[in-house]
Order: sequence, then C-alpha cells, then structure tokens
Amino acid sequence: MVHMVVYSPAYTFPETAPFSGPVWYNPYQKLDGSDWQLGNFQVQSEVWGGITNGRNNTPQRIFDVYSELGYDIITISDYMSINRFTTPDRPLIRVYEHGYGAFKTHQVCLGSESVVALDYPLLQSRHNKQHILRRLSNSSGAVAIAHPSLRKAYSLEDMALLTDYHLVEASSKFRMSMPHWDATLSAGKPVFILSNDDAHDLDKPWEYGRNATMVHTASLQEEDVIDALVTGKAYAFLPGTGENATHEEKVAHLSERSELRSCKIHGDSLWIEASLPILEARFIGQNGDTLITQAWQQGTQRAGFALKPEHTYVRAEMELTNGDAYMLNPVFRTEHGVPPVPAVAAVNLRLTRTIRIGFGLCLLFAVLLIGRKRRIRLGLGRRKTVIHASA
Repeated sequence: MVHMVVYSPAYTFPETAPFSGPVWYNPYQKLDGSDWQLGNFQVQSEVWGGITNGRNNTPQRIFDVYSELGYDIITISDYMSINRFTTPDRPLIRVYEHGYGAFKTHQVCLGSESVVALDYPLLQSRHNKQHILRRLSNSSGAVAIAHPSLRKAYSLEDMALLTDYHLVEASSKFRMSMPHWDATLSAGKPVFILSNDDAHDLDKPWEYGRNATMVHTASLQEEDVIDALVTGKAYAFLPGTGENATHEEKVAHLSERSELRSCKIHGDSLWIEASLPILEARFIGQNGDTLITQAWQQGTQRAGFALKPEHTYVRAEMELTNGDAYMLNPVFRTEHGVPPVPAVAAVNLRLTRTIRIGFGLCLLFAVLLIGRKRRIRLGLGRRKTVIHASA
C-alpha cells in the first residue's frame, strides 16, 4: 500500500467533450466485403507453474482448436508473460494480459516489446490506473482495457477520463461491458471494440468459439493487424452457436459464418449490409441511448439509419437470422474526416509532491505515535517491576 501511494504520480485529466464537426469518420467507408479475418486475442495457456488459470491449455492445443474452428488470427494472452508460440503459417502476434490485482483491473497488451511488471494489486485509484496505462502504452502497439465491468474494475467515469488506451474489450465470455465503451465514446475518445473468448479451459466447450473479433486486413502481420484494430477496421462477432454447442457444431457453423459486406455513409444516411438476412438492428448514440430499433419479419440484408445534426456518434448492433450477432465500431463526427488525436493526462507535479509530502508526514506521525506508545508501555512495565520488588 505504501508503494501504491508514494510511487504513483498524480494526474490532471483532460476535459472531455462529445465528438463534433461537420465530417463523419467511418472506419468502414472504403472497405469491401473481402479480407475479413476471424480473430481471438484472449486465451490463456499454462504458465507460472500452473498458478494462473489455464492449466489445461497447451499452446499447441490452443492453435489446434482455433485452427479447426477456422480462425485466421490466433494469439495467446498469458498473464504477465509473452508467449511466443506460433505455427509456420501464422506470423507471431505478441499479446499478454497485464494485471494481477484482486479486482480484475486487467489490460490486454498487443505488440508488446516486454512485460511491464508494475501493478497495484490492492485498491487502485484513478491515478494508479492512469500510471499503469501510460507505462503499458509506452511499451505496446495497442492497449485494450479488459472486461472493465468485471468486479467493477473500471467505473464509467474512469472510462471517460483515463487516457493512453486504444481499445475496449466490451465483449468477452466474462462480461459484456457495452456501457463502459459508450462512456468512452461519449467522452469523444476514438477508442474501438475488441471481442474475445478469454478462454481458460478448452475442456469446457462453452468457453471458446463464443466471442471473436473480425479484422479487415489482407495481411496477418502483427503491425497490420494492430493498425486495423486501432483505426476501427474491425467489429465484434458473436457466432450463433449457443452455449451448449459441441466442437463439431461450432466448426460447421463457422465454416458458413456470416460477414459484414459493407457499412457506408451515403448522403445523410448510414447503410449496412450483411451477407445473410438481418433479424434486428439497433442504432446506439451519445450516452449509450438507443436511437432506433429495426426488426424484420422476413429479413433483409440491409439496414439504414438517418444521421441527424444532433448525433455525435452512431454505432450499430445487429442480430442475423442464423443467430450471429455483430457489434460494429462507430461512425463519429470530426472536423476534417480523420479521428481526433485525444489529449492525454498530464502528471500534476504539485499534487504529486503534496500527496507524497502528506503521506510522509502521516507516516512520520504514525512512527512517532507508535514509539510513544511503546515507551509508555515500557515505562509502565518498569514501574510495575519496581513496585513488585519493593513489595
């Protein structure tokens, strides 16, 4: 706890404001229906002598299982360790899960040069979280906040104020965290979605092949995959196989999976097309408000939404007739058609010194108080000894 208070700097967080401007940024505008790669960026293998939860998952088994399911991007996100296992047909994408605290304040680090050992394993202040994110972003190609709603690891206000992260794992086996992602977007941060199984035991079919990320890239090289993620050329994909599906049923379903064909802005309308009929489409905007829900009895492969001046960002969630579900990255307002460069939290030297001096004085006072109480006890002990001897 001493380390937590003294070591972490204090920060001044930039003011937040919704997306604004006359030009919409659409990460999918120039994409066609090809080059979608099925990926997963969270699954643990056995590491640290089996202490962490991944005991039944060898690296080879992870690659075998996800290869059979038809995944193009397969990574291993061991806790606090970069697993460099890969196969000849897949370039290595370095991923690890950071964090060993009791309250699951975790981050997924992609393209990392090395593991950042720093963490605050007890209660974390917002300043502690910012310090960790700053250190992680300096050593990784991209940082995703993992399952932020799990054990209330990150608050909605944290998501709005914290900086130095690029992605939100808003969809995972452990927890759906869409309100946290909407808090980020509503604060005007161009942060995009990540969706992962976060599987710990491949002996349990309900843990894998459930949450995936579709990435638009012709190349599977690490830098190209990360670039697609941080520019929004991806979407969350939830296969419609159900919790009790067998491995064979998942293989069959994913071999005929649906895909996003297009998502384009024409005039003042957003048009989305899928490869299979859409059962329902929801369009969500500022503060996570549902702007409209569209449903079809027979199903159509297109859904549209009229963009209005008051809309700051709009994202779509869709359920298809085969059970598949998509959660698309948002289109949002900009000044010149490119995502804004978000301001970052700055170290507040005065507040940092004040906290450290205050903590030092409190520690000194505590030491003096303990010493005084000890001297009093010793004095009373000697007095009792003298009285006893006199008697």
